[in-house]
Amino acid sequence: GDSGNGAKAILPAANAYLYAYFPTAIETHQAFYIHGPFDTTPARDNIRNNAYNASLSTIIADLFAQSILWLRDKRYLSLKFFNQVYPLYEYPEDALLYPLYKVGVDLIDRGEEILPTAVEGVYGDVENTYIPESQNIVQCFCMFSFRNKISFDNQAIKQIAIIYQQLFPCPRC
Repeated sequence: GDSGNGAKAILPAANAYLYAYFPTAIETHQAFYIHGPFDTTPARDNIRNNAYNASLSTIIADLFAQSILWLRDKRYLSLKFFNQVYPLYEYPEDALLYPLYKVGVDLIDRGEEILPTAVEGVYGDVENTYIPESQNIVQCFCMFSFRNKISFDNQAIKQIAIIYQQLFPCPRC
């Protein structure tokens, strides 16, 4: 889409439902469309809990990761993209779409240079990029591992990270 200033931008989807040729009643909680040949119930409003759909979910998660890297290479990633489109919804581990959340977090944790920097078209990894705390993308980071990965030059900032972790404990830690 158009970002309003003539530049190309990735716009969030307004309808966050899972599609299996037709929309299902399953809300994905994502800001992009997920459409695949899922094994549906006869009414086509739901999908079956089976190995085929679990495998398809893993393939979709891998495709998501490849798409993020492609978007980076084409210089479409921005802080606005991460705040509006990147998957922040943390599914339970037994949920069909959990692999999507896991891949989204793993891309950041493993050090992929996908995070936007102050220089347009240049991306950094979690260890070398400053992300404003008020931005939604910070929710993808476990504060404990985030604090341990970054060397804080300022003691006050380190204390804020410790207090933040105490106030908002990470359920994964």
